[in-house]
Amino acid sequence: MTANIQKDFFKQPRHLSAAKAELLQAFLLHWVAAVTSSAPVPSTVDLLLIDFLANPGPDELSEVPALVLKSIFLESGPRRGVERRLSAFFYDASKVALQRTKLFIEAVPLLEELPRPPLFLQTPQEHALLQESLAAPNSALIILDPFAGKVSQELWINTLNRPDTHFLVLLEPSKLKAAVKSAVAGSPAQQFFGETLPALQGKMTNPGTPSAKKERLLVDAFLGRLAFFDLAGTKFRVNLPGKDATHFYAVFVSAQEGLHGQFKETLLPYSDVQEDGVPLMGVNLKPLKLLVPEYHQYLEFSQHKLVEDLRTRATDFHNQPLEKIYLRHHLGTPYSKPNYKLAYETLKAEGAVTFQNPKTAQLIHKLTFDCRIKYVK
Repeated sequence: MTANIQKDFFKQPRHLSAAKAELLQAFLLHWVAAVTSSAPVPSTVDLLLIDFLANPGPDELSEVPALVLKSIFLESGPRRGVERRLSAFFYDASKVALQRTKLFIEAVPLLEELPRPPLFLQTPQEHALLQESLAAPNSALIILDPFAGKVSQELWINTLNRPDTHFLVLLEPSKLKAAVKSAVAGSPAQQFFGETLPALQGKMTNPGTPSAKKERLLVDAFLGRLAFFDLAGTKFRVNLPGKDATHFYAVFVSAQEGLHGQFKETLLPYSDVQEDGVPLMGVNLKPLKLLVPEYHQYLEFSQHKLVEDLRTRATDFHNQPLEKIYLRHHLGTPYSKPNYKLAYETLKAEGAVTFQNPKTAQLIHKLTFDCRIKYVK
């Protein structure tokens, strides 16, 4: 599906519903492939697609709500039949918006083939059906802003520890800030941030802290807290075009290492890139100019810093395949596969490592992600 990516999609203002559909169309089938292939009996896995950001946006975006479901039919390739195991749930805090989404989706003839019609959560009984599906051992992808409202906050906190559950979080900083500032004992935000909440609230009320720094503190706190639930987050920042202001963060949350790598590689075509080839994992940002070779030391991440870090990691990565090194190391960084390949080629040229054929154990010159990295003592 990555062939359909519009690299300049975020270079113009986009309604959140259009942005969500663009990201899901690029990533959804990668998620399907990963969760079905890792299941004990792949063909019997049930898939839950739970969209709690179902506002369709303005009328000119009427085709958007059905795009993701249509893509499952049209582009599943060797995974045809996925639609027979898919249950889709839609919810929005606005009943009017949810009803419009329902009308737009039901108007697509192709979706009549779904053996399980999409369910629009408008009544307590329909919400109960969602809970029944979540209680069963199904794989779930949940799309939400966990701080957008009470229902979304409760779904978030109640599914964080659910096995085989993955999240595409579209995080709006203003809603995150409001949830943190207003969190009280027992609230979902308090349950999520736990003992870190009081200090975080103190930082948010400090009048001397610039708003941009407060946003970074909040997002970093959100990502850092995921580890408490044995989860990790990979974020992609979308700024408003022409403005130094965040529109939203797309954060993939999962315990599955491979899916984080796939999410990052899927979003790379959209990303701005530093002069040294390191992606910023964001769009409409302002990359710093590397005016002199030594300027990399002032950057949080750079190709030079990656080389120097990997140089010292013999204990962790000696005799490991490059693919495994990438999956273990890249979380929390913007580094992509080409950055790792270039880094180890640099280390090989310096005599710090060699490359080994994984099947024959022979030393080779051309590096692939199957190769084992041998550190030279």
